[in-house]
Amino acid sequence: MRRIQYNVLIIGFISVLLALYGSFLFARSITRPVKALVQGAGEIGKGNFDFSVDVRTGDELGILGRSFEEMARGLKEREFIRSTFARYVSADVVSDLIQNPEKAATGGEKKTLTVLFADLAGFTPMAEAMDAATLISFLNEYLERITDVVFRCRGTIDKFLGDGVMAFWGAPVPSQRHAADACLAALECRKALEILRSELGARGLPQLQARFGINTGEMIVGNVGSRSRLDYTVVGDEVNLASRLEAVNKRYGTRILISENTFREAGDTIAARELDRIRVAGKVKPVVIYELLAGKEDLASDYTLLLPLFERGLKLYRERSFVGASEMFDSALRISPQDGPSREYLARCRHLQESPPSDGWDGTLDLLTK
Repeated sequence: MRRIQYNVLIIGFISVLLALYGSFLFARSITRPVKALVQGAGEIGKGNFDFSVDVRTGDELGILGRSFEEMARGLKEREFIRSTFARYVSADVVSDLIQNPEKAATGGEKKTLTVLFADLAGFTPMAEAMDAATLISFLNEYLERITDVVFRCRGTIDKFLGDGVMAFWGAPVPSQRHAADACLAALECRKALEILRSELGARGLPQLQARFGINTGEMIVGNVGSRSRLDYTVVGDEVNLASRLEAVNKRYGTRILISENTFREAGDTIAARELDRIRVAGKVKPVVIYELLAGKEDLASDYTLLLPLFERGLKLYRERSFVGASEMFDSALRISPQDGPSREYLARCRHLQESPPSDGWDGTLDLLTK
């Protein structure tokens, strides 16, 4: 009888030990994944989205671990989008990209986009007349106004080039109206700078004028740079053309020049006049350029009289009828004495009357120097 009692005690003791050991293993199987999840949460809080949580169980903790990994990947993707695009686009666009990450492709790809270059006219002598602090304050005000307009028109700031700005439309968020938005942004920038000009004048600072060049075409967009520094940018011949157009404004006394591609893509949202056919450095074929005047519904009444005369003069000029063309441009200047394109063509017509062009002349102006 005692032997039976002894055996029962031994079995009971062993059972208790096994139960305790089993409880220990069970508790450990729970606490280790929980500790891993707690550690992972701490790493995520520090911004380490690459931290891996090793929870390989077949129960609810395993499901929680896999969900944690998916959350970390999602947060990493969101942080990548935010860090990549926050400098270039508005907060609304960043939020859109975070909600729709498929739009945020940063690898190089060819896309039809619209690019804009803006530059201050006469900036060098203006800068020489200012002390360093005033100059920096002035530039910051100017660039702030431009940036606000670009963001409001859903554009992307590519970079600041001293007193210049490069921006583009159609990426990272695709848009069917990228050309129209770029044109409207240039017009809005012109208005914003008119306000800034009056404010600067009241403070005794030099007056400013900005010139814009806009082109639409196929270009490469994506992250470009080194391992330590990447920029989301656009590159290609069509980008270079926009820069050329900005500089060509000086010849015609204009403020905003756009290419034929941009004119066609913008459609009936803008009012513009065909200005010239030019051949620029880097382009074999001539490019038809337009002066962007206003939004479609905002064209000043003076242009209703000026534009027909200018268009007739341009047609006669290309037909080599320089006397008749001169009369048209002269009449246009009587309506608007400050019209730079009419002055430019009147001077050309007078020169060509004295020195007629060759038989192969087609009216294209060669501007082959950068």
